Amino acid sequence: MERTIHPKPKKVVRAKEKFEVNSDLLINIFQYALTGKTQKETAELVSMNVGTLRRYMEQYPEVRSAYMDGKDKADAKVVMSLFDLCFGHYIIDEVVNFYQGESHVTKVKKYVGPNFYAIRMWLSNRQKLLWSESKATEGFNNTQININNNYLQSLSMEELQKVALKGLKKQNADNVEEAEEINE
Repeated sequence: MERTIHPKPKKVVRAKEKFEVNSDLLINIFQYALTGKTQKETAELVSMNVGTLRRYMEQYPEVRSAYMDGKDKADAKVVMSLFDLCFGHYIIDEVVNFYQGESHVTKVKKYVGPNFYAIRMWLSNRQKLLWSESKATEGFNNTQININNNYLQSLSMEELQKVALKGLKKQNADNVEEAEEINE
């Protein structure tokens, strides 16, 4: 009986795809980052895997720079807009007036006052300890207490424990009174 030997298939060695940084790619990466796209979204839009984009960002400083510059520029514009909202600013508005049957567009400079919510957001992010909405602190028996009052935030831990103890005593006294009323 003759034995047939089949040759093993040769492994196909793929040539590594050569990557070239070109200005079109850099402009696209910059623009996608500028519009707020994540790295994953940017990678999909430039037809590559997100891991590949991250690797290229590590290997090629110009790719990283394009993404970060776009992201930084977008963030800076948002910060400036938030700053304007916090402190108030002037805008140029167009007003349409009708005179003798004809419309006339007049440019008017208007003042937009500070926005309370923008101020609150700015302060709660920039000075968290002083302005955050709530502050979690360790209470009795390792329970978490959320403090939403600026007055309470200014108290020390000992003062907070005294306030909490006083509240617990009052609650306990109220419960005793309620139980006595039920029993009568």
